Amino acid sequence: MDVNKYWFIILFILSNNCFSEGQVSKENEVVEYIRLKVVSSVAELGSVVKKCTDQEQETLLPKINQNILIRSKVDKKLVIQGLIYLRNRNFELCEGSSRINLAYSLGTFRKISTYYGIEYQDIDLIKNTLVYPEYQDIQAEITFHNLPENIKKHLLTAVGNSPFELLKTISENKLFTTNY
Repeated sequence: MDVNKYWFIILFILSNNCFSEGQVSKENEVVEYIRLKVVSSVAELGSVVKKCTDQEQETLLPKINQNILIRSKVDKKLVIQGLIYLRNRNFELCEGSSRINLAYSLGTFRKISTYYGIEYQDIDLIKNTLVYPEYQDIQAEITFHNLPENIKKHLLTAVGNSPFELLKTISENKLFTTNY
């Protein structure tokens, strides 16, 4: 997930005070405190994503053994879907708990805001953008788990646990071509 293109917008949304003039109270102090925790969580996630992106560019490209693919007669499109899932998984491993911390902060903010009757519509946008996977990501994961065991094992071994550049990996391993 490319958080970089969203986190500046989200920080802007959250950095604007969510209260109208004259609504200063103890309750609003609580909500403001939690809002600031969300802003901090978004900033932390952005920083971690930058670190993971840098690591992705430094990681050696995985080498996919074409002979294993040929023997298994597995469609290259399915192998690419498996690599998409593994790239996402490795990126999530790199992010550690920063995305979970953001989800927790957002959930707390929603609960506290609702408790005090303060509407803040942008929380769902933020959660959907930064916290939850896209449909295509879930489909790639399902495809990976449906691959033959020997292919899954080979891909897992080849990519390891570090973020890697997906398009370069596909290109270098000639997975764009239709024939092995």
